[in-house]
Amino acid sequence: MSHDEQTLPPGHRLEEYVIDKVLGSGGFGITYLARDAHLDRSVAIKEYYPFHLARRGRDQHVSPHTGAAEKLSEYNWGLDRFVDEARALARFEHPNVVRVVRYMQRQGTAYIVMEFVPGQPLSALAGPRIPPEADLRALLLALLDGLATVHATGLLHRDIKPANIIVRPDATPVFIDFGAARQAIGSRSQPLSTILTPGYAPMEQYYSRGNQGPWTDIYAMAAVMHTCLMGEPPAEAPERPGLNGTDRLALRARGRASDDFLKALDWALSPNERDRPQNVADWRKVLVGGERTRTDTPPALPPSPPSPRPPPERVAVEGGLGRLPLLVAGGGVAVGAALIAYLTLGLDGGRQQLVTPTPALSSGTNQANAKLGQPQDAVAMALDDESYSKAVRIGTPEAYAVYLRLHPDGRHAAQARGSARTP
Repeated sequence: MSHDEQTLPPGHRLEEYVIDKVLGSGGFGITYLARDAHLDRSVAIKEYYPFHLARRGRDQHVSPHTGAAEKLSEYNWGLDRFVDEARALARFEHPNVVRVVRYMQRQGTAYIVMEFVPGQPLSALAGPRIPPEADLRALLLALLDGLATVHATGLLHRDIKPANIIVRPDATPVFIDFGAARQAIGSRSQPLSTILTPGYAPMEQYYSRGNQGPWTDIYAMAAVMHTCLMGEPPAEAPERPGLNGTDRLALRARGRASDDFLKALDWALSPNERDRPQNVADWRKVLVGGERTRTDTPPALPPSPPSPRPPPERVAVEGGLGRLPLLVAGGGVAVGAALIAYLTLGLDGGRQQLVTPTPALSSGTNQANAKLGQPQDAVAMALDDESYSKAVRIGTPEAYAVYLRLHPDGRHAAQARGSARTP
């Protein structure tokens, strides 16, 4: 089934809303521009549609594409979380957070109806001209107000990036997409994939049980500011420890903004989550007060709630590349496949990628490899070599640790163990 066949057609009606066109789609949903026929106004409608699980019938009814109990349970669990998220977001009344009008369950799935925010995404406004620091501060502080409201409910955004921020014609910035948001407390562990945007995602998002919290969104928000100042996001999180602080904005962006502002951004971009501001209020205090921070020794922080990260559980995915260890979800997300994507495919710095196992893991690819005269063992060895080469190129202990998670018995495992440590 093509992508177009999986979306609602123009003219389709959901209660009083008439679908106009698709605005965008991700791993778990599709967003449409629609018209409220009663109030004669535009709205945005997000549909729960996990592409790896769902199919759409000719009557537009959505259902799991397999009757397997495990897949049905996963689909229904995700649907329940989607509805929970809609209820939580509907409580927000903040000028910097998109407003939810209503939610409904129809056609075997669920929909969130939101106000349509006119304007342009921050990603489209970025250009060669560096914005004045005063403008960047105003943008950042307004978004932090909205983010603090979200965090106060126990939610995290988890996918902050320029494309998910709309700037209205009056210059008001608005978070428009909480597609990666999940309850920060009490989430049920399920093998659901997550959306991860390289450059904006901190290291803890690369782990199934990474220690995520407000500091995770704060990192992404600082990465947005990095993009505004430098024209690109920071290096991908697994690469940054190997840069030994040479990527600090206080060095690279000197002259583009004040030292205080750059050091405050560097604090929020600390690779280790414990070294960042632990909440919006802490970071805002520095941004507003202009207190000087040291990137190598952050200011004293309030007691941190995180506990030591437990070791990730493992499962194995069958496929043409052998049994590849993946990380089982903890805290409501599964990102083990992100590590596969990182070491085998690479993660394009500016492009959002759905970090699910690639088609190369399917039995169909096994058959294709056989037809091309590529034995399964040869493919597995090639993947092993490529993954290790990537780890060597990055050169950080974290990269070697990721290699070992993917290839615990790989041809280069002995060398990797000598260079690795668990992040």
